[in-house]
Amino acid sequence: MVNALKSTQVPLNPKDKQIVRLIEKIIEKKNFIKLSFILEKMHPTDLYRRLNSSIKLKHFFLHNDAIDNAWTRVLKRYNFPQLALIRLDNQRILTLFHFVLGLGIMLEFFNLPVRDPQKMTLLNKCCELGIYAGLVIRCKININTLKSDCFSPRAKIAEEMLTHDLYVLGQQYWQFGFIQAANFDRQIADALFARYETYTDQNSEQAISVYTKAMQYRCALVRNLISANLLENYVLAEEIFDSLPDAVKFAAEYMGHSKSQWYIDQLGFFKDALGEKYSELESLATTEMSASLSKFKLKLKPKATD
Repeated sequence: MVNALKSTQVPLNPKDKQIVRLIEKIIEKKNFIKLSFILEKMHPTDLYRRLNSSIKLKHFFLHNDAIDNAWTRVLKRYNFPQLALIRLDNQRILTLFHFVLGLGIMLEFFNLPVRDPQKMTLLNKCCELGIYAGLVIRCKININTLKSDCFSPRAKIAEEMLTHDLYVLGQQYWQFGFIQAANFDRQIADALFARYETYTDQNSEQAISVYTKAMQYRCALVRNLISANLLENYVLAEEIFDSLPDAVKFAAEYMGHSKSQWYIDQLGFFKDALGEKYSELESLATTEMSASLSKFKLKLKPKATD
């Protein structure tokens, strides 16, 4: 079970308690058609508040796919991913129920005033669940912190969270997760290289530290792109890609008619620029991806070619 679901139960008002009891009774009677109808009518923030308050309900929905069609319709209304996802690293499944909870959290997040202290609490819960939208927002926040001062205590915390979130993006969202992580790596590397150029003495300890960090993020960018490319020929990777609205938009705007050519263009530049280092990164990424894919019971079939 994802850790975010173990959070403190949300206090419910009398109406919420009544509805939770009603849902529990309907489940006991196994009237899933009625259950689906009721749940589809609820706003996602109400779904999160009510369903996350009951251990019994959470257990049922985490381990029962009887109303997955209802969850799919709820998620579709808000253009949220409608596909259960398996993580590359440990095969943890992010179910449709997780996405419904994440949707409720994100809507509550956007409804709160900018300076409300609860916003970061909600965002962190979303990231614990592994929800794409939450991970992207937290990455952007931490990138801005890192850009402002990469040596402050806040920047150190931001960098630790970035390391975690960029990793999760790739592992949870496969091909496009790695592409998005690479995009963030590029932003950080470019900002740090620009900062390095401002130093009068580029041999100073601080300047060298900035340059080293920039190179680390550039190498991470290349490794993430290589990892994404290694998944290009797998049907499941394509399905996950197509389930993410950001991925579909990115493909239309930047990849054109051939993803394969886009990878060739992107990686060709770094292959020339990095030389032997590129070969090292390619070897590491390939070994790691082979180990990850070998753990799956589900056979990933190569996509059919024309």
